[in-house]
Amino acid sequence: MKTSKRELHAAMLTFAVGVLCLYSGLLYGVGTLTETDSGSYPFLLGVVLIILSILLLIMPAERRNVDEDHEEAQSLWIRLKRYRPWLFITISVIGFVILNQYGGFVAATLFLLLCSGFADPKNSFITVVSIGALATIASVLIFYYGLNLPLTLFTWG
Repeated sequence: MKTSKRELHAAMLTFAVGVLCLYSGLLYGVGTLTETDSGSYPFLLGVVLIILSILLLIMPAERRNVDEDHEEAQSLWIRLKRYRPWLFITISVIGFVILNQYGGFVAATLFLLLCSGFADPKNSFITVVSIGALATIASVLIFYYGLNLPLTLFTWG
């Protein structure tokens, strides 16, 4: 079971972020299982990240289907295609934040779902648009009408 430098760095970074989340969760206070405080989510996230970092170290690369020799032989275009999901997801989250401020919850949610749906090149246009529209309607029904959250549905400007 040989761990490459890349796997070791990924595990160390994941572990460090997990420890920071755990620490910040403890600073806010975790509360109890029946009455959670504001630090319970960061605490839980930290525990999950620490467990994942340990799994990254102990699970061999062969079981995760990582072939580093084949990876180096790939062309530049094929290697760049791997970053398509990261790019689309990052743009969708940033766009959600901006559109929620200037366009409202409906526009922001629809943009988030459409942009992240195109992260997978296998998704067709009709599938992405239909899932985006239905999930936006469901989000409005759940969060605005069901939970009565003070969301601005439409804001132009």
